[in-house]
Amino acid sequence: PTAAFWTVALQTLGDRPRYGTVLHAAARALRTRYVPGGIWYAAGRGTLLKRHGVGVAASAPVGGLELALGAPVALVVLAVLVVLAVLVAPVVLVAPVVLVVAREVVREVPGEAPNSGVAANQSGVDVSARNLSLRN
Repeated sequence: PTAAFWTVALQTLGDRPRYGTVLHAAARALRTRYVPGGIWYAAGRGTLLKRHGVGVAASAPVGGLELALGAPVALVVLAVLVVLAVLVAPVVLVAPVVLVVAREVVREVPGEAPNSGVAANQSGVDVSARNLSLRN
């Protein structure tokens, strides 16, 4: 997602890097993400993209925008996950109970014949009130 963001943002600013180039630069700069300071990942990617013709005038604002949007986007994702958890959790918890109850309701009553709802005479004609059809 970050490489796609950088590609679209750089294209908006006038540069035309290919997605694969940006993805490759992001993968190579990934190790710098864990260097204290927080800016080295974006700076490393910008430096790698400079070798592919992307200007500093475009990569610096995109890197700053990525850093500025990180926390708000994370909060939006968190809010969506919380809402989904609240909406989906009851369904996940209640569904097994409903299935067990439904299974018990439709389970055959012990001691009755498997086709307990069908009363048939010798000719194979169903004479029950529920179904007036020929048995196969």
